[in-house]
Amino acid sequence: MLDTILVPYDGSDHSQRALSCAIQLADSTEPVTIIVLHAVQVVDSSDPSFLVAMKMAEASPLNLKDARSMFDQYIVEHEKEVKERIGEYFSSLPDNIDIKIVVVEGKPQEVIKEYAEDDQNEIKCIIMGRRGLGAIRGALGSVSFSVLHNVDLPIMLVR
Repeated sequence: MLDTILVPYDGSDHSQRALSCAIQLADSTEPVTIIVLHAVQVVDSSDPSFLVAMKMAEASPLNLKDARSMFDQYIVEHEKEVKERIGEYFSSLPDNIDIKIVVVEGKPQEVIKEYAEDDQNEIKCIIMGRRGLGAIRGALGSVSFSVLHNVDLPIMLVR
């Protein structure tokens, strides 16, 4: 039984449809948890190109404590934004479905793989859009391609 479904979410139409599909598949009498996973990829502040951009913008470097505090606030804001975007789903959910939003720092394909394969999360399948908001798009998105080939769970790709 699919009692825990992971839906990687980036705000794209494909990820919206994947969430909708997960809700439809979970529409039964059994309890189901849908985990909406959003990866936040942050620029590495030690990257030379970042440092050059900071210098060109005449921005002063942040100390580590300030940077961490700003990032933590950024994660909180991102979680609120995801909740607002998928708010329409919360109002019409059957009683047996619980949606949990998780925002994690990292590259999307790595975050999805780690989260899905962590035994504590008890993920039974992944339902994800075949394309996302990435700048480079092929017939199959690079994140979905990576997950499809590197995660050992049932995966449904949604157009």
